[in-house]
Amino acid sequence: MRAESVRLSGLTLLELVLVLAISAILLSIAYPVYTDYVQRVRRVEAITALQVIALAQERFYTLQSQYATQLTDLPLDIPAWQAGMTEQGYYQLALAEQTDTQTYRVTATAAGPQTRDTVCRQYWLDQLGQRGTTNSAGVASAGCW
Repeated sequence: MRAESVRLSGLTLLELVLVLAISAILLSIAYPVYTDYVQRVRRVEAITALQVIALAQERFYTLQSQYATQLTDLPLDIPAWQAGMTEQGYYQLALAEQTDTQTYRVTATAAGPQTRDTVCRQYWLDQLGQRGTTNSAGVASAGCW
């Protein structure tokens, strides 16, 4: 009888460690890119809400000759906005207190998981169409709109 050598095929420990190391490197690059993308997508929710509220304010002004002082006074189709939140709950909406009813400033401040967005933490829009953003330190930031 002749002994035949049998070769088993499979992964060696070195090959397995190499695959895990490459996977870890790719994940360390991809995850921050992904989270940044998700934050940028969520910002659209704030911008949309501010623009719709601004349009509702202009409609209200046309009928009442003054701007609304509360979100609940506006004819908004989305109940969450009247409650002061965006649809998905990533931003808190508010009308800033004004000294008269001829001006308004609506703000959208990051809430929930969106508070990790340190670049574009708060958006604002006023009756003149002026808009801006502030970062987590309260300093004006560009490139968010």
